Amino acid sequence: MFSIIYRCIRVGLLCVAGCAATMSLAMGQEVGRSGDAEAERWTVVVEGTTEAWPNRVEPPPSDSVRAAARALTHHYQRQGYLQATVDSATVHPNAPPYATFYVTRGPQTTVDAVQFTGHEALSEAALRRAMQLRAGKPLNQYVLDTDLRALREAYRAEGYPLATVHVDALDPTGDRAVAVTLAIDEGPQLWLKAVELDGAERTNPAYVARAAGLTYEAPLRNYDPEALRTALQDTGLFAQVEAPALQVDPDGGATLTFALEERPPGVFDLVVGVLPDGGAEESTSFVGSGRLELENLFGGGREADLALDRRPGRSSTVDVRLRDPFVFGQALDAEVVFAGEQRDSSYSARTYRGSLGYEVRSDWHLRGSVRRAVTRPGPQGQTLQDGAQRVARSSAWLGGVGLRIDQTDRRRAPRQGLRADVLVEQGRQQRTRRTVIERDTLRTQSTTQQTRLDGHLRTFWPLGRRHTLVLGAEARALLADTYDPSDLFRLGGYESLRGYDEDRFSGRVVGRGLAEYRLFVDRSSFVFAFAEVGGVDRPAMEGRSGARRAGQRSWHPSAGIGAELSTGLGRINISYAMNPDDGSPANGRVHVGLAVAL
Repeated sequence: MFSIIYRCIRVGLLCVAGCAATMSLAMGQEVGRSGDAEAERWTVVVEGTTEAWPNRVEPPPSDSVRAAARALTHHYQRQGYLQATVDSATVHPNAPPYATFYVTRGPQTTVDAVQFTGHEALSEAALRRAMQLRAGKPLNQYVLDTDLRALREAYRAEGYPLATVHVDALDPTGDRAVAVTLAIDEGPQLWLKAVELDGAERTNPAYVARAAGLTYEAPLRNYDPEALRTALQDTGLFAQVEAPALQVDPDGGATLTFALEERPPGVFDLVVGVLPDGGAEESTSFVGSGRLELENLFGGGREADLALDRRPGRSSTVDVRLRDPFVFGQALDAEVVFAGEQRDSSYSARTYRGSLGYEVRSDWHLRGSVRRAVTRPGPQGQTLQDGAQRVARSSAWLGGVGLRIDQTDRRRAPRQGLRADVLVEQGRQQRTRRTVIERDTLRTQSTTQQTRLDGHLRTFWPLGRRHTLVLGAEARALLADTYDPSDLFRLGGYESLRGYDEDRFSGRVVGRGLAEYRLFVDRSSFVFAFAEVGGVDRPAMEGRSGARRAGQRSWHPSAGIGAELSTGLGRINISYAMNPDDGSPANGRVHVGLAVAL
């Protein structure tokens, strides 16, 4: 059903990837040409052989012959040619090369042995495994610098972030050979004693420790202040977070102090939509939704949402969500959701869902869920159509498993990365309805197996310093033997298919593919233009004596423009969209939203 959307998204991804690769190649070629131009200013003759300017040495300006000679000498000495000298230089003032340097490298010094002093926590074998420098290899300072960093990383991984490693001695052991001695000061193995917060009024230090991946009284392994700062910033609960200050007690107990600025505890988001005149009997109408979002409840990162949504006609929805990211202090995410829907006088539906999730890795979240769904027909839904009650009285239990991936560079208004969320549920639904059989109206019951799929994908492609392309797709599908009107998914409106009235379409499978270009005004404000296409697969519906009304498939494109702006009043969202059937731009759909911090 959605093969066309898939192909469009795939072609779009390939095009964007090609553009990004072309841009990267062009930028790389430009940088390469610039570096080559600098290097071509100089010519190097090493013991009679002309060589290119060393890649590891930044070419000095054309008027710095002495600096160039010093840089060459230092480079060859770091490679183990300790007696290397620049014997002479010939200057060419009129055109490049501006000078030719004649270098005598001399013999290369090798490593006879590598020795360690001061190590206790890590064995000598573990230290050698972290190094590239070996006996018999040239004494290369570039390699040695890399090894010193690797040794400090090895100690940091074991909880010794204060460990230092330096070259203590280079002792000659023979002709052109030295023994390298590395002195190690391990310092104490640190363990997390306390987390303190500077500037926080609501946040619990225990939540900060868990969100940063820290464990009290455990060794402070892989201590990285910048990574800790980023982990807290990515929670979205703090406007500003600084790298922690480290204080160490004599027994190795470490106290980390985070200076942070909390975001407001809640946001009220109001969206109003203007739908065009539908004809002689229908005037311009308004729809709207209000959402209250509370964050960091009781200082533990908990969330609570309440959303009310008024749909066209006499339909409305209410959604309530509660979430605790660390249940009982463990790495378990618990969520409870209630969704209620009143579809004019046709039916009312209630859904209760509970889920428990686990963070497999920093950007992968696995969860299991249980759903309870109840539908009750209203006066209109109880009427007979084609010999059967229009909407059945039903109840269902479903269990599911889902995966959420977030690899974006930031939580709000990302510039690059990927977000994906998929949930698969399966269970049984019991239905009760009135049916006319041989002039008698009987109450019948049936049980049907159901499989539900809910998927969401967004990819963000930076096209420049202020430009981003967003490609995405969404799909919701229901697989069952028979279908009831209350089972169908809705499509249309600001959140599902812009350019169409809210809940304009319904089907057992609905989805959309979209492409959106964003021009950023600042870090979180941007204007955008989009094009998207929605797809609907409406199933055959069962009527009298099992007779079925034919299903149908349809496609619905739309396009529009808009802006999301962060202002002193709050976050403002404005969008205008229309579809090919509107005829005139005056018939487009306008939505205006305002999110105000509490």
